[in-house]
Amino acid sequence: MLTEFQKQAAQAIIEVFETGRIGKGGYGTVTLIKGDTGGLSYGKHQASLNSGNLALLVARYIKSNGAEADNLRPFLKGLEARDGRLNDKKALHATLAAAGADPVMAKCQAQFFDDLFWLPSCRAAAARGVSSALGHAVIFDGHIHGAFARIAKSIDASSGEHEWVKRYIVTRRTWLANHENPVLHKTVYRMDAFLGLVDAGQWDLDPPIKVRGVAITPELLGSRLDAEGEESTTVKASIDRVLRQGMEGDDVRALQRALGLANSDGKFGPKTHEALIQFQKKSKLTADGVAGPATKAALGIED
Repeated sequence: MLTEFQKQAAQAIIEVFETGRIGKGGYGTVTLIKGDTGGLSYGKHQASLNSGNLALLVARYIKSNGAEADNLRPFLKGLEARDGRLNDKKALHATLAAAGADPVMAKCQAQFFDDLFWLPSCRAAAARGVSSALGHAVIFDGHIHGAFARIAKSIDASSGEHEWVKRYIVTRRTWLANHENPVLHKTVYRMDAFLGLVDAGQWDLDPPIKVRGVAITPELLGSRLDAEGEESTTVKASIDRVLRQGMEGDDVRALQRALGLANSDGKFGPKTHEALIQFQKKSKLTADGVAGPATKAALGIED
């Protein structure tokens, strides 16, 4: 299991790819690139208008009563409809940028991108025997940037983690360089950066590291942890206790996120219990509403 610093370092690499920087400023980054099929995109990992993710993020922020919630509310229906006219709406751009300075937005983005991309990428990593911080970063990038599964299925997973990761990077680079959308040709730098980290033996992503000229330092990672409301920068404890209704803690929160619950408050209540039973039935596990080693392994949260 990764340390909090390793997780933040992995995510910071992709934030550099997406916004050119890391730290608190990335939360308010608004981007519109000509030819990009995603349209208007926003935040540290660039939730896009045309994917529907920008609407989901803004809705979560409004529900959390952020400082700019009232100013963003009038745009929500258009975002949900993926209205292309919003791409050039300067008032929306300005409001999103202002919301990026709100601590509530930082926390919303941290949880949103975890739920939508980080946790699925962790499950994909576990399925392929990938445990290194760099391997997680590579797979996370594939989920953020798109087409991970399409590329990963062509690579033999029996060759060992390091070899699999290197083959994936090279294969993805070729795919990006030859894609029918010329916008993607320019993004081969992402794979070049990863290959540089592989060559440097940075499998643990121990800071300081440099990506695209941006130094990822312990101080910057600490700033991110503070902004996103993380409780600890130490190694996460093994999630080895059996979880059942009535319990609380970070391991319960991890369970809720793995189950895809909208409210991951760390409290194992009736909704978590019911969601867990449904998952166990679907996975052909003992449907007792108790998360033991087998259930947690199936969810991808076993250490």
